[in-house]
Amino acid sequence: VPVIHSAAFHDYQQLLQFSAAKHPVLVIGKRVTAGQLIVELYQRQLRCLLSVKAPVEYRRHGTIAGMREQVYFFWEELQLWLHPGLKRNSYPVMDGGLTQQLIESGEVEVMLPVLSVTAGEVLFTNQQRRHCAAIICATGYNPSLGLLQPLLNLAPSEVPAVFQYEVEGLPNLF
Repeated sequence: VPVIHSAAFHDYQQLLQFSAAKHPVLVIGKRVTAGQLIVELYQRQLRCLLSVKAPVEYRRHGTIAGMREQVYFFWEELQLWLHPGLKRNSYPVMDGGLTQQLIESGEVEVMLPVLSVTAGEVLFTNQQRRHCAAIICATGYNPSLGLLQPLLNLAPSEVPAVFQYEVEGLPNLF
């Protein structure tokens, strides 16, 4: 079973490589990218499963949810202003809408974490087994902090307030 990280896809049309498969594609993850993959697979009539370690949470929609997001973004900026250099994950949740419908309707079956992959078969922690066409890991990304190298040799007073640059020719950056 091919195991592919979601970062390897620079165009969702690449998902069509699984269209001839008789087995579903397994997506591992429970945040934004996993949800987007579910929708993109569905829109291409490709069956998929979702493997998660914890219950899936969805983004809320509507006026109150929109106001909460704006307050959160203000709070996040305030935290960074009060604590320069603060680093922490924002844990973005899956979009609601079609993603939520596909999961809650059972169109996309939610599985427990993967225990092993052997001979084209995926074994989950509850001992269920499924044949899968591929496994796509939507499990986070690795930062390319080397892009910030020009800033490392500057004194704090020399760092521009807005550092703008364009990156070309970097592998896996689209």
